[in-house]
Amino acid sequence: MFVIIQQSSCPVIITYTVADDTKCLRRLLDAESERQKAEWREQAKHELEDWYKHRLEQLDKQKKVNRYVSECLV
Repeated sequence: MFVIIQQSSCPVIITYTVADDTKCLRRLLDAESERQKAEWREQAKHELEDWYKHRLEQLDKQKKVNRYVSECLV
């Protein structure tokens, strides 16, 4: 396959192959996959931060309950 580009009086012929098309498609897919990977990393980071926050809250609540029970038994 080829493309003819007319510049002034001389046409310029650019060869264009299926391999070029495949490379271009591969680059697009790679870029999309990298974008999606970055998005998943951000989402995982956010979920992990939320998990740690929730874990600390639960740990604090349990400590309070344990102190209360300990005081009641003494």
